[in-house]
Amino acid sequence: MLSSVVHSMGGVGKTQVALGYTYKYRNSYDYIFWVRGETDPEISDDMQKIAMVLHLGTDGDGTRVLIDKAKRWLENTNKNWLLVFDNVEDWQSLPEYWPSSASGSILVTSQHAEVAQLTHSEVKLEPLSDSVGAKLIMNYLKNESESNAKILVHELGGLPLAITHVAGYMLNSKVSIEDTLTLLKERTSSARIFSDRASAATWQYEKTLGVVWDASFQQLDQDSMRLLRILSMMSPDEVSENIVYGAHEEPELSFLNLRNLDTRRIEMIRALTDRQLVQKEGRDKGYSYFRIHRCLRDSVLHRLDEDFSTFEVTFNMAFTLLRKVFPRQSPIQFPQNDLWKDCELYSAHVMQLRSVYEGSKNLPTPSIGVAELFSDLSNYFWERNFYGDGLRASNTAEKICEQLEGQHHYRRANVYTLAAALRTGYGISERAGALHRFQKAVALRQEHMNRLQPSEVTLEDIINYAHAWSNMGSTLLDYDSYEDTLGYSNLAIAIRMKLGPHKKEIKEYCFDSEKNKALSLAALGRFHEAIELIPDESTLPQDGRFFASLQIFYFLWANITLAAGDLEGAFVRLLKVLKDRARLFGPRARSTLDTYYMLGVVEERRENYKEGIEYFVQALKHSDEWSHEARARCRHHLAKLYSAQGRDKEAEELNRMARETRDNLWKVHGRYKFPLVDDSSDDTFYDHIVPIEAGRPTLGNFHLPTVKSPGLNQICRSLTERIANIGSETLTPAELLHHLQYTDEPIPVEEPFMIVQTT
Repeated sequence: MLSSVVHSMGGVGKTQVALGYTYKYRNSYDYIFWVRGETDPEISDDMQKIAMVLHLGTDGDGTRVLIDKAKRWLENTNKNWLLVFDNVEDWQSLPEYWPSSASGSILVTSQHAEVAQLTHSEVKLEPLSDSVGAKLIMNYLKNESESNAKILVHELGGLPLAITHVAGYMLNSKVSIEDTLTLLKERTSSARIFSDRASAATWQYEKTLGVVWDASFQQLDQDSMRLLRILSMMSPDEVSENIVYGAHEEPELSFLNLRNLDTRRIEMIRALTDRQLVQKEGRDKGYSYFRIHRCLRDSVLHRLDEDFSTFEVTFNMAFTLLRKVFPRQSPIQFPQNDLWKDCELYSAHVMQLRSVYEGSKNLPTPSIGVAELFSDLSNYFWERNFYGDGLRASNTAEKICEQLEGQHHYRRANVYTLAAALRTGYGISERAGALHRFQKAVALRQEHMNRLQPSEVTLEDIINYAHAWSNMGSTLLDYDSYEDTLGYSNLAIAIRMKLGPHKKEIKEYCFDSEKNKALSLAALGRFHEAIELIPDESTLPQDGRFFASLQIFYFLWANITLAAGDLEGAFVRLLKVLKDRARLFGPRARSTLDTYYMLGVVEERRENYKEGIEYFVQALKHSDEWSHEARARCRHHLAKLYSAQGRDKEAEELNRMARETRDNLWKVHGRYKFPLVDDSSDDTFYDHIVPIEAGRPTLGNFHLPTVKSPGLNQICRSLTERIANIGSETLTPAELLHHLQYTDEPIPVEEPFMIVQTT
């Protein structure tokens, strides 16, 4: 397969070269596909569109499934195709979408020469010479002198984007080259548009292109400039009009209020499009959206960095607009896959706003609303198994919360809870951090309850308070600390059971504590009690909103069945989970790979080594998104089966890789203040470094005593005794509040585990 990258600094015309190539050689290909490459959400979206255009998708196919179908089609078809990845920002994200096929070709455009590591050839574009650039200007402006045109090209650094932009500006505004040169000289030292990646080789270009846009900015009215600033804080390729315009009640957004627009809206858009600052497109799609060039976006942001008050006002307006369209997570923090469609529409814009926040010279005033928006984005990525973007969004949300100590206890607890849940999906490398955040969430929930009056408390307050204790049990399961998990789970269950009139509602959507309790009982060998806690599927939510989140429960119930020795029952359950997870998340998502692994273990125990190998190989085949812990464990088991078949060389290499990863992880993250038992088997050791939600076939073989939360354990016991002393009567949230307010001592929040150096 042929592949090439066209790279240069921004504004030289990489995309135009790619477009010219596709037009010139359009008859040489059966198919030409164009993929936006700046962010993972954009690549993902366009790869899905390829699947839909080729009629590969079916109703209910999730994002990952559609991407995989498109990629498989490209790999297997005998048609001659060209795939263009345009404006790639993070070249390391490309391999996930990169097909291998002898019948196709790939063309990449990027500012980054590093992309050449992925391609067979590369083309570096250079700015135009003064003479060639002058000819380009003269194509637009017939009556200007060539000498003046050369001076202008020199001032513009020979960038085709800047040359054509200024020529268009002069043509539409009836401004001469001499007048334009005067405007440019007024701001020759203004913005550098790529501040993060500037170098001596690109500094002059960035400075020049910035002043070109300054000349256009001077011609904009206040409202048009405000709209341009807002657009600069969103993903540049497709900002839907429904994000921008609406029935806004906020005074600062009155200029975007539909009730006040009509001709004013037309004037704003015309002012931006006439000067080629913004493009309005989408008629063929049935809805309108804006596009803004990335270089222009960066130039606007640079200017905002120099004017913090305007930056903060603009940031808050962009936040308000995105908050109105991006779905909020469930008030009881229960994943809802019915929100995914809307989240997908706007996730790239919220992610761009996060990048704006992180890249600012001066951070905006801390806002719990902004933290919640980024946390909701993180929650969406977590539910979809997009862990990398989820962690980045979560980190930003936490950064804001850290500046709000002593405020917003309830809302900050939501942020820390999600941050902890996201980290549990990694394994031992993030385990201490997850426990620390769950402890912070408990402390914040308790403080919130202590401050409430009976007239203020809601059902959601009580449910989320119970969730906080249940979540402690979840993370202690990862440590194989089963008695502690039972204590936290029993407290959460007891709290919920006291809410008599709401028992059915709570039981339907709040069974995480029962799941934790069942796993702990199974680990302690009390399988009969554990299996009794597994609910009948008919009692679970049936409306489809929670279908994706239920898969973790089905998966872990299969784990209990396996631990109880029912290999056939576990296999049947896991096959169903695999089918559902592959459809929802795609065959390469972490949760899907975990299921392949567990099926491999079942076949290993049934001594069906050939089938077990197939499952393990399938899991490792596309494991880029799997955690290091999970890959090491799978390699360990595959090595065992290879060894059983006499494939010693392959087994030795897999074992080497698995042990190297495991030992490195344990050295950095695994040395708690209590020792690991010496006689722990390899299988159990590998199980311990992955999260419980990834499945643990050796459940119960490894048992740790009380982890580093003895103070919290004591408070848990005290609260459990209080609930027990109430008796059998049920209470309203207001009546229950008094029993849950705990002021005897502060909730302890331990720092993450200290590393113990080995000798």
